[in-house]
Amino acid sequence: HRDATAEDSRKRMALARAGFQVWSLTWQDLEVAFGGAAENETLLNVQNPQMAGLQRALDERWETASLRRQLLREPALPLLLRWLSESGNPTTRQASTNRWRNAIFTALLGLFDSQEMRNPALRKRFEEAAGPLPGQLAEALGDLDDPVFGGAGAWLNNGAGFADLFLALPLAAIEPPDPTQLLAIAHLQDDATNRRNPNYRHTWNGVLRLFNLLQFLPGGWWLTHEGVRGNRYPDFAPAAEATPPPAASSASGEWEAPMALAAAPLHEVMEQWAAEGLPVPQVGYELADSTGSVLAEAELAWPTQRLAVLRGEQTDAAGAFEAAGWRVCSAADGDGLVERVAAELAV
Repeated sequence: HRDATAEDSRKRMALARAGFQVWSLTWQDLEVAFGGAAENETLLNVQNPQMAGLQRALDERWETASLRRQLLREPALPLLLRWLSESGNPTTRQASTNRWRNAIFTALLGLFDSQEMRNPALRKRFEEAAGPLPGQLAEALGDLDDPVFGGAGAWLNNGAGFADLFLALPLAAIEPPDPTQLLAIAHLQDDATNRRNPNYRHTWNGVLRLFNLLQFLPGGWWLTHEGVRGNRYPDFAPAAEATPPPAASSASGEWEAPMALAAAPLHEVMEQWAAEGLPVPQVGYELADSTGSVLAEAELAWPTQRLAVLRGEQTDAAGAFEAAGWRVCSAADGDGLVERVAAELAV
């Protein structure tokens, strides 16, 4: 992927802004699991001691001390395994997401200098270094009330020039803390000039690992020099908040996992199907031919009854399902979808 960094960052940003989680791993991350060295670069190793007291107080409030330490030092694969172990239960997933967001926010506070973060000269350096970035970031910065500034990288002279991390936060969002107000921008520089360098993989791996964490913040961004120069980034909306799964009392246990995986607009109708005792569907069903090649995908499917529910962007798949003898419903049918699926399953 070293020659596709701009496109990779655009895709990951688009998925994150749509409410998905995107966890990136490289081959080196797998080598670490078998005893290899974690040689990835990091922008999180410069922690200002002036913020240590506040970080300890927030760790105590949010019970994030051990998690924060792991976020600062662990490679991407152990972090993924920990995240999966903590978020696997749909009923506690939102609480786990909030805890990780809080731990990441607390770790990033260590990149602010309490004596300099309101310095007009620092703001000027921030704005000059971040100036070439997409205009929507300038708008986001302008929306911050009385911001303070921090970060890491060459723009602050506290890190290597392979990437910059820009942080801006309203002063009032430090105490009481509000992680949703933090603007955090990782900007990969090396994809413009250094991707043929043998050490480039360390850079690439480090920035991927950083965005694994920044995506927990609504104001988290990952951009590259080549992507900015090529105007690859559309007007991304604010990050979508993860939708809490339906209350356990609203559906039987066998419906909890499908509802946690399905698109949020379908949760309400799925609860009604569960209450009516309908069969549980498969989520993200892939229709394959006799060779195993995927022909089309449906958001929900009942293979035994050959019934599929398609999201709006999957409508082009209707022909493939119908040609294979399936009946097809649209998620856009709203309240009518409840009755139609019930009727189709009764056939």
